[in-house]
Amino acid sequence: MAPNLCGKYASFQAHSTWRATVTKSRTCCNCCWYYGSHSEFEDGLPSEVYPVFLLLICYPGGIALLFICRDLHVLDLTQQRPRWHRVVVQGPGPGPRYGHVMALVGQRFLLAIGGNDGKRPLADVWALDTAAKPYEWRKLEPEGEGPPPCMYATASARSDGLLLLCGGRDANSVPLSSAYGLAKHRDGRWEWAIAPGVSPSPRYQHAAVFVNARLHVSGGALGGGRMVEDSSSVA
Repeated sequence: MAPNLCGKYASFQAHSTWRATVTKSRTCCNCCWYYGSHSEFEDGLPSEVYPVFLLLICYPGGIALLFICRDLHVLDLTQQRPRWHRVVVQGPGPGPRYGHVMALVGQRFLLAIGGNDGKRPLADVWALDTAAKPYEWRKLEPEGEGPPPCMYATASARSDGLLLLCGGRDANSVPLSSAYGLAKHRDGRWEWAIAPGVSPSPRYQHAAVFVNARLHVSGGALGGGRMVEDSSSVA
């Protein structure tokens, strides 16, 4: 089982999963992938993986009636009756897009990465500091080698603030297997680093969640109506 953004749980349909043990260091991150069984994942699942989400932050994207959404919304789950609120953000931001990645890093920085603006895949990184008002998007220029322009990647942030992004689909609609870590240094610099080791097989529109220091990746698509199956997930 894995928590989704609403605090509920989505079942893994595959009987296999990839995990990455990640440690943060001066070089951004040290990551090593290895393959584990679904039963091993379930039996060893600690209670910490079931957080109670009080706020759902949504930068929806998507295409509707020939336009792409760019609004930012928050769903307040602290009340008996959940309620959506539109967040007012000053200045330019990520702009209309879909297929992007969004994650809350360090319980403070809301990151929007990549996606597609309706013309091409993107590789930009935007941050919104939720601890500073008025809210304002800031385009980041991380050091190091980051992911190529892509859409439908997946990312998850570890409790100490390390973000790991993996998979996606490039400009030629080719599924990717690469994985990258993004960390914020104490001096304010952001840095990308390629995650070493054998990554999961190429995929996009998959699921990923951290369990302590391990990132679990499951499912996804390969294109042409093909989905990642148990046997292909170890390729």
